[in-house]
Parts: sequence; C-alpha cells; structure tokens
Amino acid sequence: MLVDDELIYGFYDALILDGIWTGAAFERWYRDEQKQAGNDKLLFLSRDDLMRHEAAGVTTDLFPKRMTMSGIDISLTYHFEPGAPRDDVTLQVPLYGLNQVDARRVEGSCRG
Repeated sequence: MLVDDELIYGFYDALILDGIWTGAAFERWYRDEQKQAGNDKLLFLSRDDLMRHEAAGVTTDLFPKRMTMSGIDISLTYHFEPGAPRDDVTLQVPLYGLNQVDARRVEGSCRG
C-alpha cells in the first residue's frame, strides 16, 4: 500500500535543485525556498503522497469472510492498517479444529 523508495526519491529529486552537493548549499536553498513559498513543510510528504493511489479503494470488504480448511469452516476477520503491526487477519478456529489448521496456509499470519 505504501510507495517504494524510488517514488520517494523522485519526490525529492523533482523538488531539490540540481547542483546542491553540500550541506551548506542545501541549507541555503532550503531557507530561500521556505521564504519564497511561505511553506514550513516544504520537504514533508503527506499521507496521500505515501499511499499508492491504485490501492486507495482497498478495504476489508474485498477479502473473504470465511475459508474452509480440512473440511472445517473458519471465520476470518481483518484489521486493515497497512504498515502497522496490527495489520493482519484473524482465524476463528473451533476448538475441535485446532489440530486441522495447515501451517503452510497460515504462515506469516500466526504470531505465537
């Protein structure tokens, strides 16, 4: 969901003038640009800048609510928060089906 390093580089590459090779030159350019633009957040990326626009419509509604594993119907719930540790899917497995969960199918989703 988040843009990659190349897109972030492109943002700054388009903003910062060519020929700025030293810290002093950068500071001088930045100070002048801030005054001229009247923008204290000149080099800040917004949340919108960091999100892939093709993913803007992605919601939990696009994911299945149930799955079947070894003949057992399992409910799925999602916490959709890209980049956060809580961004995950939870399987609600009936007690009698715990030993039927295929680790290969849920790898990466289980946390101990």
